[in-house]
Amino acid sequence: MGNSDSPPEPTSCRLAPNVSHPFGLVPVNLIALLPDVLPPEPRPGSPAVQNDRVSILEWAVRQVSEDVAVASRTLEVTMPSPIVHAEIRSTDPDSTRAFFGALFGWTFPEGAIPGYTYVESGVPDTLPAGISPLQGGDPVVTFFVGVEDIDAAVADAVKLGGSVVQEPARVPGVAFALIADPAGQIVGLAQQG
Repeated sequence: MGNSDSPPEPTSCRLAPNVSHPFGLVPVNLIALLPDVLPPEPRPGSPAVQNDRVSILEWAVRQVSEDVAVASRTLEVTMPSPIVHAEIRSTDPDSTRAFFGALFGWTFPEGAIPGYTYVESGVPDTLPAGISPLQGGDPVVTFFVGVEDIDAAVADAVKLGGSVVQEPARVPGVAFALIADPAGQIVGLAQQG
């Protein structure tokens, strides 16, 4: 590395192996951004006297990687109303399944109600989805938001100027409904239990 009076340009570095982080990259300008965590000045005559930027950078990356690894194991974020499901309601669900199965390679395990199937994309831990016949109303592609109390959420949607597209229905393990915002966008609500 050449001599320079200006700090190095910001770079990105991959985290150390076996470190899980949702972003995968950590932006760093370690010399400029982490002055408080740099190692202490080396003693004259010690092997660390070389004190080149690569050594400091490697040390700082290890420190950041260790901090990120600890944070990723201990940080838990709870979203109060997560998106929990997506669904296609079709006038011809068999044709819809045939089309998307051929296009994407999806398979369709049976669901809880007649004509309803889940979507199996072959990718683990993806958002659950389904394809079903119409359940009153028009064909729709929508997502479902998890709520604590489906009846209260439907009532709140109406108070805010929305409308009920499908009243709450209950099947074993879940209650679901469809609402629309004042402009007509349809969103599902789902309550587990």
